[in-house]
Order: sequence, then structure tokens, then C-alpha cells
Amino acid sequence: LNRMFLRYYTGTIIQMAGVEDPHTTIWLSSVVGAVFFLCTFVPMALIERTGRRLLLLISVAGVALSLILLGVSFLLVNIDSMQTYNHLDANSSIPFIKSCSLYSNCDYCVTDEHCGFCFSKNVSHSSMCVPVNIDDIHVSTAGPCQTTSSQTNNSLIFHSEFCETKYTVMPIVFMVVYIAFFAVGFAPLAWALNAEFYPLWARSTGCALSTFTNWIFSLVISLTFLSLGQAITKYGVFFLYGGITVLAFIFVFFCIPETTGISIEEVEMLFMSKHKRRETAQSRRMTDVSAVIRKTKEETIVH
Repeated sequence: LNRMFLRYYTGTIIQMAGVEDPHTTIWLSSVVGAVFFLCTFVPMALIERTGRRLLLLISVAGVALSLILLGVSFLLVNIDSMQTYNHLDANSSIPFIKSCSLYSNCDYCVTDEHCGFCFSKNVSHSSMCVPVNIDDIHVSTAGPCQTTSSQTNNSLIFHSEFCETKYTVMPIVFMVVYIAFFAVGFAPLAWALNAEFYPLWARSTGCALSTFTNWIFSLVISLTFLSLGQAITKYGVFFLYGGITVLAFIFVFFCIPETTGISIEEVEMLFMSKHKRRETAQSRRMTDVSAVIRKTKEETIVH
């Protein structure tokens, strides 16, 4: 989920928020990357002071809250986006004209990769959702926005990737907050704890399987994000991710122990039942006593 923001869809999400200029999108994406880079130094200073568990809980809680606020932001973008008032003939043979005509506002319209939003700057109630030209996303295949010249002559605007809204800043701000919280705990601690939890005999296999699982889910997220946005809306995606992260917080709170200052052998015991832990501790004490006795005998023989 988090790698999706950092590597795949940062620019896309910024455009979804309403940023039109590609250069601005690139610079804002760079800012997000810079925030992530700088915030990764925070756990280096705090991990031994606050402990792994507390830092991870703060990070997961912040990520969950940020995702929910991202959902709220895109919900406000949806509510604020321009409504559709005109509809083309749904019986036309032009592909996707019927499905595009069903969308009630700009945000729903541009979320569909096959549709774009056409409206006039000078004429009220002139907006419509029309099929986008796959060869040139700046024009439509039907309606008054079929050519750039007609758009210029008639003061028309055509958007196929975003909507004009007064809430553009909100999703970007909360994405930066999200990245900051992610970098503080999720990014480094997942790997640190992953290496500490396994006993020595299972560490290589456990780390390999967890890394494999991480990249499989990263692949799933990268392949489904845009399709999921079309299916359950942009804000629905972030509410879904936020809900999953809340479950992650519950899991961390009840299942992840503190490992700061604990040896690898002691970490292994944290995941045992009380009875098994008692038996293991007793066995290790007996082993230690036997080792001391053996060493004492060897020293006596030498002397």
C-alpha cells in the first residue's frame, strides 16, 4: 500500500487532486519524496529511546488517520466538482457515450478512463460528460469538445484526468502527512522487527517469505489502484485503505511485543505460551548451570 504512493502513483494522486500543470505535478512529487527521505532519519534517533513498539504504533495510527483524511479530502473534491447538466444521445453508436452520460458530476466522470468532462467558461449549466479520444486525451469523440479549435473558439474546457476544485490543496497536504508518518515507523520498523522475530534456525526462510509476501501485495496494489478507484470511487479507495490500516493498528497493539534491549533468544520466548516459556527458561537455566559446572571442573583439572 505505502509503496504504491512512493513509487507508482504520487503524480497521479496529485493530478486527481486538481493540479493541471505537469511541471507542478513533478515538483510536488519531488517534495513528497524529499519529505519521505528526511523523515526516515527520525527513527534513527528515536528507535532506541522510545522503543520499536511505541514508534510503530504512532506510525500506524498516523498512517490510518492520514488515509482517512485523504478519503475525506477526495470526498470534498467530489462534492465540490461541477455537475453535469447536458447529455448527448445515449443511443449513439459512439463507444462509451451511454456509460459516460450516466455520471452526475466531473469527479465521477474523469475517474472513468473512457470519459472526459466538457464545459464552457462563459455559459452556465453547459457541462457534460463525454467519451475521451484515446489518441488525444485533450479532446472528446463526441460533443462540442471534439477539437482544440472548437474549444478555443467557444471558450470550452475539457478535462480527462482531474476536476477544478477549491479543495486541491487538501489531498496533497494529507499525502505529505501520510508519507511522514509512514517514514517514521512503517518504512524501517517492519524490516527491523521482521529480522528480530524469527529464531535463528528459521530467520532466512522467514525473512524470504515475508519479503515475497510484501512484494506480492505491492504488485496487487499497483495493478488494482486505478481500477479500484473506478469501482468504488477515489475517496472509497482511501477509506478502504484506511480501514485496513486500522486493522493493522489493532494487530500491532495486541500482537507485536517490545523487543528493544532484548536478546534474540528472549524475543523467541515472547511468542511462546506461559507454560512453554516457563519450561524453556528452566531448561536454559539448567543448561547454563551445567556449563558453569563443566567449566569449573575443567579449571580444577588444569590446576
